Amino acid sequence: MNIDQDFLEKVSRLSKIDLDSSETPAYQKNLSDIVSLFASLSDVNTDGIESYRPTSLSLQQLRKDGQSDSINIQALTSLSPYIDQQNHHIEVPLFVTKDSQLLGNEE
Repeated sequence: MNIDQDFLEKVSRLSKIDLDSSETPAYQKNLSDIVSLFASLSDVNTDGIESYRPTSLSLQQLRKDGQSDSINIQALTSLSPYIDQQNHHIEVPLFVTKDSQLLGNEE
């Protein structure tokens, strides 16, 4: 498939990629090569290969949802200094402060 200028402009607009005129030929060739690769998959001989049919889980295959006592509080308390002994809550040390910079929001 040959990718023309109009199609490339639509794709770049949808993907929010700013292309300048010097980059256009390279992007046209790369995108054309990618589409051709996918088109070549139709030439693969699939005789004798069963089509893939995803199986769905029946309700009998799902585990029963319920509460369990899977955490041994005494063992956890001995491993972590951040356990509230009275309420058995795990306390997490403060690592984000009011002055912290979020990724992508640096000014």
